[in-house]
Parts: sequence; C-alpha cells; structure tokens
Amino acid sequence: MLKRSMTQLGFIALITAVLLVSGCTGMKRNNKSDALRSATLHYAKALRWGDYQGAMKQTRLPDGKTDDVDLDHLKNIKVTHYDVSHAVMADDQVTGYVTLYLDYYNEYVNSVHSIVVDQTWKYDEELKHWLCATPMPKFRP
Repeated sequence: MLKRSMTQLGFIALITAVLLVSGCTGMKRNNKSDALRSATLHYAKALRWGDYQGAMKQTRLPDGKTDDVDLDHLKNIKVTHYDVSHAVMADDQVTGYVTLYLDYYNEYVNSVHSIVVDQTWKYDEELKHWLCATPMPKFRP
C-alpha cells in the first residue's frame, strides 16, 4: 500500500512539474504578446501626436538600419485617428504582425486621407523590446 502511495505521489509531482513548465511558457508568450500590443500602440500614439522621431526610434528595418525619413515633410502631416488591429505573434515568438489604420491631413491641403499599413515587428532579444521592421507610412500631400 505504501509503495502504491509513493508511486501516486511521484506521478502527481510529475504532472505538477509539467503543468508548471507549460504554464511558465504560456505566461512568457502572453507577456511577449502584451509587449507587442503595447509597442504597436505606443508607435501609433507617437504618429497621432506628431512625434515622428519617437516612432522612428521604435523602427529598425530588416537590414539593421533605422528609417530615413524627411521630417520637414512630416511636420505638416497631422494624424487625426489611428486604429491598430489585433497584434498577432508568430510561432517563433520574435515576429509579430499588425495592421495600422491612419486618418490624416496635410495642414496645407483641405482633405483627409486614409492609409492602411501592414507592419512586421521583430523582438530584439538584447533590448527586450519589439521594434517595427516596416518603414514609416508614406503620407501623401
């Protein structure tokens, strides 16, 4: 009887260990997913409030370079509304995808434009932060 109880305890301990490990993995994935969502919203808010340099600081193109943007052109662009689609993290947990919807106008033109940008985000293990791997949206005049 005692031997059977020890076997059952060992089995319970094994199941508990497996659940803990899988739970930690799920938490890590959720944390990265939450961080992706936060990074994409921060980027969109930077565009909304005209902080184009702040948005560029969150950008690293696939070749490792930062986005080269004409800030003089952007100073007349005013984003009036943004919406970020549900951020989706790939199975590799270092790539994320999001669609960014923007409404904007140029201060010198009397019409509102809309733009849809499919963005790819990459997780930088060294910085422990998500970075946009898609160039700045191309705002028309």
